[in-house]
Amino acid sequence: MTDAYVYDPANCTSANLGGTPEYDDWFPGGQDLSNIPYADGGTCPAYKCGYGKGIDADAVNAEKQAAHTWWGNCISANTAEYCRTNDPWQQ
Repeated sequence: MTDAYVYDPANCTSANLGGTPEYDDWFPGGQDLSNIPYADGGTCPAYKCGYGKGIDADAVNAEKQAAHTWWGNCISANTAEYCRTNDPWQQ
């Protein structure tokens, strides 16, 4: 962890951040964020890389299940337009 910040992750090297050069051997040219979940600072979507270390996957899955259950109950008694308009999970 560091309190340093770079705009381009490729610049996250010891020379730019004042760290030790051994880390550059681990991640030459910077760390590949495409294999790191969003929650851990990467750019990899959850379907591919999971939710990350900081996310409770069980809670996320329970929330998804609640959303699907709500949708099923709503659509069984209303139109899809009504359900989309009143969906509590839509932003």
